[in-house]
Amino acid sequence: MKKNKYYVFALIALSSLIVMGMSQINKMELPNPKSIKLSSTESLSVVVQVDEFRVNSFTDFSQSGASISSLSDEKLVIVWQSNLQDGFGLGVYATIINASTGMNLTKEFRINQHTDGLQQVPKVCALSEDSFAVAWASSTQDPDGSLGVYMSFFNATTTQNITSETRVNDFINFSQSSPEICALSNNKLVVVWTSQSQDPDNSGGIYAKIFDTLTGINITKEFRINDYYQDNQANPSLCALSEDSFAVAWSSQNQDPDNSVGVYASVFNATTGNNITQEVRINHYSNDLQWYPSVGALSEDTFIISWQSEGQDPDGSYGIYATVFDKTEMTNQTIEFRVNKYTNDDQKSPSIASLSEDRVAIAWESQGQDPDGSYGVYSRVFFFNSPPEITNPSPSNGATNVDLNPTLEVDVSDANGHDLMIYFYDNSSDNPNLLGMDNIMDGGPSKASFDWNGLSYDTQYRWFVNVSDGLENTTSDEWQFTTIPNTPPSVGAESPSNGATNVDLNPILRVSVSDVNGQDLIIHFYDNTSGTPFALGFETVSSSEPEVVSLTWSDLEYNTEYKWFVNVSDGLVNTVSAQFSFTTKEEDMYIPGFLPMVFLPLTATIILIAGIYISRQMNKNE
Repeated sequence: MKKNKYYVFALIALSSLIVMGMSQINKMELPNPKSIKLSSTESLSVVVQVDEFRVNSFTDFSQSGASISSLSDEKLVIVWQSNLQDGFGLGVYATIINASTGMNLTKEFRINQHTDGLQQVPKVCALSEDSFAVAWASSTQDPDGSLGVYMSFFNATTTQNITSETRVNDFINFSQSSPEICALSNNKLVVVWTSQSQDPDNSGGIYAKIFDTLTGINITKEFRINDYYQDNQANPSLCALSEDSFAVAWSSQNQDPDNSVGVYASVFNATTGNNITQEVRINHYSNDLQWYPSVGALSEDTFIISWQSEGQDPDGSYGIYATVFDKTEMTNQTIEFRVNKYTNDDQKSPSIASLSEDRVAIAWESQGQDPDGSYGVYSRVFFFNSPPEITNPSPSNGATNVDLNPTLEVDVSDANGHDLMIYFYDNSSDNPNLLGMDNIMDGGPSKASFDWNGLSYDTQYRWFVNVSDGLENTTSDEWQFTTIPNTPPSVGAESPSNGATNVDLNPILRVSVSDVNGQDLIIHFYDNTSGTPFALGFETVSSSEPEVVSLTWSDLEYNTEYKWFVNVSDGLVNTVSAQFSFTTKEEDMYIPGFLPMVFLPLTATIILIAGIYISRQMNKNE
């Protein structure tokens, strides 16, 4: 008979809580647009690491309201409320789980010492690898007989109490419920909860208090979390972000664009209790109700928030959704994604535990999924993959005068430390062509490179890279560069010099040629004396430095003007020299060999006779 009375009491209490919650939802008011801040950089992807598994061993009646916390990278503690397991309505139970396998490390054990009435909505946080704290709401235990928030510490190996359960709230009028608990650094612990009629407008608000974990004594007075206090704010959740800051998320009535309940969050200083950021809306999907959030830290600057969303699952029922936020900008780094795979009926009351900077476990209650068709507690582990990053392309975008055999380089890194494959693509024709690849171990950061040889002069090339970490790819922007222009060969220092005279009949034609691009040159020599070029011959050189080339022009005529030029080709362009001219030497006087034998005696005779004649004439005159 006594047991039946407790059943009746439990049903009455649960009914009153439901009626009170529904009455809070009916108050609607348009939100202040300045309080809404949405963003979606969506820089992370989500990978399931451990599939959902059942946590509770006791499956009679309902087990619900799960809360989860990581004791280490591989060990979790999960607590929940279990109906009629302690003999007096709802009680709080816990178990320790292996995070890699989902297997229980301990049997499930009871948390609450006070068992009269209802002990419900438990929240858990790790204090060390072997200890944790649990806070919960307990009906009729406050001095005024109302609902209050209580807390106790436990050993994770022995499952024994380290401290007795202690009341958290100072304000005891009406009900204080929905606690959330989180360990900070330097032996500090913060607890937040919903307090009925404590806000300035006598509505429900979110309040917090910071405790010393060694003594259990509060360090601060209780302080209000929510800025927007019209209607009711409820269902708080919190996590530590750094040594002196923590994030709180909660449900806010009438603040969403459709005047329904939405999820909001803010970051606080753990010493002063002051806001570091303004409160912002977390949920993108704002139809119907988004509430009962759970928040967990991934790093000092990022945290993940999960909540239950009405009507967003494929069957229109409640589902569990989540997103990752940046503390500094209060902007989301992922789209909001569905957590639960099983979508029949309702999935509610999510709780998050961070395992590392890129792994989290989320637990929730699922209707109809247990073997007997009742509510059960399920969990899933997620891995958040940061895509590879690509920076500092070389040649830089828009570069000019790039060598014909450039080395393409980029800086790549992966925050998760994965090995990276880097693929280099030529996109000059708008049809990507794989040039080659490189690899970087352990996520870098490091330079990846590829030698692109045999390009053309004065041509624009476009390229990009695709980097894969084995889970997803990052494609860079497209970059472009222009190769060096092709400078025509130069010609100078001709020989014979232009206008030269008395040139031999077999002259050696010489010119100095060079090519700044270092290409092979072919030098064609031409006779242009008649005005119609005639090829004399050619020579080849391979040098970027000036070099003299020559060709012998044989069998020219005496005292004749000749005209010539050269054409120098680098295979792409030709350089035609100026026209040069020279005049060959005059022909020498030619005396046949027999003439001296004939004319010398004759000349001597004539001279002798002339001398005798002149001598006689002179004698006559005397």
